Amino acid sequence: MVIMLPVLAQSGNAEDASELIIRGQVATGDFTWSPQNFAGFYYDLDDNVGTETLTATLSDDMLSGDSPYGLLYDTSAQETPFRFQDWGSYYVIGFLGKKCFAGYLEGTDSERSYLFQKSTDRSSLGRGQLEEVLLDDDAEMGISTSRPLKLKEGYELELTAVDAKGERVFVQLLKNGEVIDSKQLNLRSNATLADRTYYYKDTVGNQKNLVVIAVHFKNAFNAADEIIGTIDGVWQLSRLPLSLQEGNKFDKMTVQAVDPAQMRITLANQDYPITLSKHKETLLMGDIRLKTADSDSLRYYIYKDMVIKDSGIY
Repeated sequence: MVIMLPVLAQSGNAEDASELIIRGQVATGDFTWSPQNFAGFYYDLDDNVGTETLTATLSDDMLSGDSPYGLLYDTSAQETPFRFQDWGSYYVIGFLGKKCFAGYLEGTDSERSYLFQKSTDRSSLGRGQLEEVLLDDDAEMGISTSRPLKLKEGYELELTAVDAKGERVFVQLLKNGEVIDSKQLNLRSNATLADRTYYYKDTVGNQKNLVVIAVHFKNAFNAADEIIGTIDGVWQLSRLPLSLQEGNKFDKMTVQAVDPAQMRITLANQDYPITLSKHKETLLMGDIRLKTADSDSLRYYIYKDMVIKDSGIY
């Protein structure tokens, strides 16, 4: 169930905004929430991907902070195709309701392993971290010298030159307005996937030379006073990794185990007992909270709230 509540956001000038509350199914005793009964967890309907669960086990209307814990969160990675499917597949994992990257997956041929091959440390989970997937898109879109490709976290990709036949295009990547990388791409009719893919790799937390940005070009040409290009694949990972060492805390939940072999993560409310007294709200982890009814009969649910502005959801 989704509840929309109007609010007024103040940031310099007032602007219209709304608060979006996403809540899970109401529980009256022991209960497990999953993507099927809590839309705040990550779930991809097209590929049926999403494994997050949060299990509440009550003891005298309390969620124990000692083993066996009253709250146990479990999630595991799954193979999923890039939206631009020629790049192959990767491991995705829902974590605290966010779509996160767990590692590149080696494909059945060299082209479908391109991003895997270009990265040195391919497994994020193996390095004890995750990165949020910021962009994964295969929509065709035009870019030009006057309208570069706007990426997340301050990045943008610009066209700088193209030859007369449109077979070679030169691009540069900017971070907060400063050029940090440049490359030449081959767009001839017989060009390979690698020829047409711009990539940028960097050290992210414990991972060295991880491909964090990839853009696939369909064409480019000179038109009047500017260069115009068409792209049909965009991929970007956050450069702000989530550390998953055992014992790390996410509000009232603590990492219990990280299993790279099983691609699995578990958290529990270690050292944080939660009494389910009436009319109470408790922050659990990230943006996920627990709320009890203002009633002598125990009813409770988990929920997640977001703010919707004209520019998107936060």
